[in-house]
Amino acid sequence: MKHKRSRIAVIAAAFLAVIAALTVVTYFFVQNFARSIIIKNVDELAEHDMLIIKEYVAAKTNDMNCMLDELEIVAPENESALRDEIKLKEQVGVFSRIYLLAADGSLYSSEGIKPAEQNVFLGYFSENQNAEFVRRYNDTEEQKAYLIYGIGFKNAPMTFAGTDFIGMAVLNDISIIRSKLSITCFGGKGYSSVINSNGEYIVNSDVSTDVFDPENFFELTVDAEYKEQISADEVKDKINSREEFSFSYVRKDGEERFVSVKPILDSNWLFINSISDSVFEAQTSRFLLFTVGIMSAVAAVMIIGIFVIHQMRKKLKNFYSSTVKGVYSRNYYNDKLVYQTVNSVVLLDLDKLKYINDNFGHLAGDQAIRKTAEVLYSVLGDIGDVVRFGGDEFVVGISADISYDEFRARLDRVLEVMKGVKIEKYPDVKLSASIGGYYGEGITGDIFCYADYMLYRAKKDRNCVVTETADEEKSRSKEEKLKSGITSN
Repeated sequence: MKHKRSRIAVIAAAFLAVIAALTVVTYFFVQNFARSIIIKNVDELAEHDMLIIKEYVAAKTNDMNCMLDELEIVAPENESALRDEIKLKEQVGVFSRIYLLAADGSLYSSEGIKPAEQNVFLGYFSENQNAEFVRRYNDTEEQKAYLIYGIGFKNAPMTFAGTDFIGMAVLNDISIIRSKLSITCFGGKGYSSVINSNGEYIVNSDVSTDVFDPENFFELTVDAEYKEQISADEVKDKINSREEFSFSYVRKDGEERFVSVKPILDSNWLFINSISDSVFEAQTSRFLLFTVGIMSAVAAVMIIGIFVIHQMRKKLKNFYSSTVKGVYSRNYYNDKLVYQTVNSVVLLDLDKLKYINDNFGHLAGDQAIRKTAEVLYSVLGDIGDVVRFGGDEFVVGISADISYDEFRARLDRVLEVMKGVKIEKYPDVKLSASIGGYYGEGITGDIFCYADYMLYRAKKDRNCVVTETADEEKSRSKEEKLKSGITSN
């Protein structure tokens, strides 16, 4: 019992060792798998956020066009009425600040008129005349950041209150569009940004980073340590040319980040997704724990299964075993051997068992049966199944492909070995047996009767072997078959 328990323990330890080895191997696979899953999530979020930004910007541009249509309908006659109309639009909440750019560069708002030299938007319109654009603007006085939506009048200058205007600029608090970016869901370890091809931030969702520091995305990457075959100049060139790519780098503060860059449609904007490398590590750990958990569960089930199978085999073995190792009981014959196809069948009957029991005692008789079983197994066990059929009778189903000469020689060997058997405490007991053998392929249950008839003939003389081949059996007369009780053709 202790030996079997130790064997189970060895099997369990082997499984645990396999799990440990697979864990190490799996770690590298899981690491790449986790990384690919996160990158896929980043890409999906980026697509979502880019759609939000596109719709948001399109809506704001449409609002500006609607506003211009309304102003044209109203057509204020003086500057005061124009400022009141702008103020009304601001109060409605469409935009936080509205400006009209005059042809001379002056800037009209609800607060008054700024001369051309004080117009911070003039440069934007100079670069993007007759075009729509969105830029980031820092109101340093209020320490707030805004998005500038600019639209140039595509037709001739529009005239209100006796002044020709060439464009409109409006402001929105940057936090409005920042709140629409969802990449920050990575436990605070990720953020998204929109930059232009010059690296200037349009909006940055990373609330932990001061919106004014840095002013340009390239400031983060110029002195970075890169983990892949890429440099700061190559990053800048790819962004300037609006390429889609990704890279990893270590920032000045020592944090390692994965960055994905995607251009936003046909604008000069690019979408920047950035997540800390710790996200990959955490995700890898989760995948690894999950994988190890599954492997451990599978191993536990397998170990339990092996134990259960072992117990079932043990019970089955006990059910089929006799008292002699390697020799089966009658149960094995009834359940298995009787249906098996064999090369030949042997029946053995121990001679004079009653004489041994009457003169030496039943313990001597039990020892005689045991020794006979041992002899049978030693001579025939390597070529067939040895079964104690009952009492002093044994059956051997020989499945090995042996010749008749070997078949006969083995049976003679059984008697020869039995002659030399000594039974401890009963030196006067001499063993002999009657053996009947049938040599011919068939199902055990079908050809059993032929071997049984040979045993019947052998028991007439005792201590002898009587055999018959399939050809000999077929040549026997019908009368002889009837006499033996065998009536099959």
